[in-house]
Amino acid sequence: MDTLSIKIALWWLISIVIASQDNNAGVGRHQHLHLHRPQNVFNNSIRLPIVYVYTVVPAVCKGGLPEYIRTSVEQGIDTQPDCDVVLVSNFGDCVHIKKSVRRLARLKLVDSTEIASLRTKEFANLSTNIFQTDGAGELWMTSALRFFILEDLMLTHGYHELIHVEADNMMYGRLMSLLPILRSGYRGLAATPLNTDKSFITASVLWISRLGALLKFNNYLLSLGLNKNQYWTRYLKWLRQYACCKKGGVDPDQHGNGIKPFAINEMSMLAFYHHEHPSEFKLFPVVPAHPYITNRYVANMSDYGPGGLQVGPATGHGVWDPNSWGQLLGGTSSKNGRDKGFTDSSHIAGQAIRLNDCTIRMLCGTTSSVFAVF
Repeated sequence: MDTLSIKIALWWLISIVIASQDNNAGVGRHQHLHLHRPQNVFNNSIRLPIVYVYTVVPAVCKGGLPEYIRTSVEQGIDTQPDCDVVLVSNFGDCVHIKKSVRRLARLKLVDSTEIASLRTKEFANLSTNIFQTDGAGELWMTSALRFFILEDLMLTHGYHELIHVEADNMMYGRLMSLLPILRSGYRGLAATPLNTDKSFITASVLWISRLGALLKFNNYLLSLGLNKNQYWTRYLKWLRQYACCKKGGVDPDQHGNGIKPFAINEMSMLAFYHHEHPSEFKLFPVVPAHPYITNRYVANMSDYGPGGLQVGPATGHGVWDPNSWGQLLGGTSSKNGRDKGFTDSSHIAGQAIRLNDCTIRMLCGTTSSVFAVF
């Protein structure tokens, strides 16, 4: 996780201006389940859970909680006073992690080892045959396992809705102000598309409107691992068009060319689920409203902005960051990453920035002509 970017994620009154060079502002069934709708009550008011998940593997336990995660969690606490900020980690496997955060006021700690269901353990076992390991962090396996951890959390703590935020995100503004839009316009699940062919969707921010929607998605992940109803075969067939080819890759053809192993990850699995169930898994806007340059070689970026054809309803004037805005403004990991100003031409936001004569900068959220980054 240390090699991931610090992503600007979220919300209402923020801070980025897109302005053209002439200074015109851009316009912006394994267990018995009780599917009831309990309320999370604190001081007689409903509090939205904002949930971070960090699974520690033995190779990185001694280092404790990475500093960037602590920073993100602290900032989440500061900006979301009317929400429950929750950190779920396998504290039982690594005492160093709990020591890192035990003095953070208003942070709820949940040990994933104490709430793990049989379904979660089953998927963890299946994951060893699904994902390529990275030699230490097992990023792809733990990234997918978090969806089952979120299921365990909802079941054991009575949460009927929540927002999961990746731990390298920064939040600005109040999420509670978006609840009416999320509840009415994003029933089911919602997350952020990374590229225009929608072969990668990130859970940089994952909205879960009800437990049943998450259960259905996790049933799908189990079906992939078991190849139930040929789900794994269908997934690989769909993925090949986007991630082929590599000698010795996964599911090689008669010439020995297969799918690039890195492409088999939770992002492409989210994307295939969206491909199969678009009405149950919607996409957030990831670029602001703007008269984008269009040509025959690129998709219309406006399709991925507020009111766009590829995304759900506008969340005010805001957009949600799958990766690129934070990489541009904050840079990527100092250890293996790049300095500020990085853009990726394969990303929706990267293309929008590169192809339009714009300057991106951080301003106070009360400044006029700003659009929100959610």
